[in-house]
Amino acid sequence: MTVLTVLAAVSLATATPSTDTTFAVATGTRLSLENYAGSVTIGVWSRNDVRVRAGHHRSAAIVIERSPGRLELTASGHWGVPGAVDWDLTIPTWMAATIEGVGTDISIQGVQGELKLDTVKGDVSVSRCAAAEASSVEGTVVVADCHGRINAQSVNETVRIRGCRGEVNGESVNGEVIVQCPESRDVEATSVNGDVLLSGPFMDGGSYSLSAHNGDIVVGVPEKASLSVSVSTYGGGLSSDFPLTFSEKKKGREYRFTLGSGAASLELESFQGAIHLQNKANSVPPAERSKDKTKEKSKDKDPNPEGKE
Repeated sequence: MTVLTVLAAVSLATATPSTDTTFAVATGTRLSLENYAGSVTIGVWSRNDVRVRAGHHRSAAIVIERSPGRLELTASGHWGVPGAVDWDLTIPTWMAATIEGVGTDISIQGVQGELKLDTVKGDVSVSRCAAAEASSVEGTVVVADCHGRINAQSVNETVRIRGCRGEVNGESVNGEVIVQCPESRDVEATSVNGDVLLSGPFMDGGSYSLSAHNGDIVVGVPEKASLSVSVSTYGGGLSSDFPLTFSEKKKGREYRFTLGSGAASLELESFQGAIHLQNKANSVPPAERSKDKTKEKSKDKDPNPEGKE
């Protein structure tokens, strides 16, 4: 293993030192970066080189450890914790990466290797990448225009996934989950105390599953949607902008119905929240909308008041 410690290049007049170094990496090398506080920004280029730029306190040092198949980046301080470090990396397009932080914002664009991103008190933004696992405790997670398997999670903030084409899973405990992925055939979105919002169109043969405990579920349904729909709600209600004809209506609040030929499967489950089908293609209602108004409109409303079966 080769260990290289890059000390800050500082002039006496510079308040924030910086590191800037570039080195070659072998194909297949995986990047691992740990950061206590600050930010991590990653872009790509076609070269088999990694450029590391970092802004940090004068007492901190950037540590680069290289071994076969692995590149590890960390920062060290004279008294243990290095303070805030703002990383700006350029890596090969193919490179996989694991990024872990505490008070760290993470932003990545264009990476085609597998991504595993985890922070506690920061936001995560991923765009134009392949497979990605992205999570935050106190921050928002946004994944856009990716084409591999996506797993996005937040505990206390919003998860937003848009324009992705692979398998999609979005989860939050206390935040909203908003999915706009018209080219994905496999979508699962769930929240405990937040709303779950999904916008069509829905692909033939696709499977879409939405669940919320205390939040509402809102689905934007295109005019010519082809869906086989099952709905289960306990304390909330089901409402729709268009008439529904039920093929099955079980005791309690369980419904089954078909739109068009039923080419895609849509499962909706809420415990205390309302479920609303919105006649609006390719859109998700604004996250700022009043939940009170939605619940007032939807609660205990029967979408088929005439009792047609």
